[in-house]
Amino acid sequence: FASVAQATGEEIAAYYFSHLPEFTRGGRLVPFDQAVGEIRQRLEAGRREAVIDEWLAGLRRRGDVMELYQPGE
Repeated sequence: FASVAQATGEEIAAYYFSHLPEFTRGGRLVPFDQAVGEIRQRLEAGRREAVIDEWLAGLRRRGDVMELYQPGE
C-alpha cells in the first residue's frame, strides 16, 4: 500500500486553498510552502485508506472473512 501515487502540485494547491481555515494558526495563515508537507501527508493518507478499503471490500466479496480484531474494542 506504500505505492500510493504521490499528490501533484495542482492537487496540493487545490487542497490548500479549499482548506484555508485549517492552515490558519494564531490568526495567521501558514504560508503555502510551509504547508506542503502536511498537505501531501493528508492526501496520501486518504488515498492509502481508500486503496485499503477497496482491497478489503474485494476480499469480502470473494470469500468469507472473519474479523478477530475490532478497532476500539
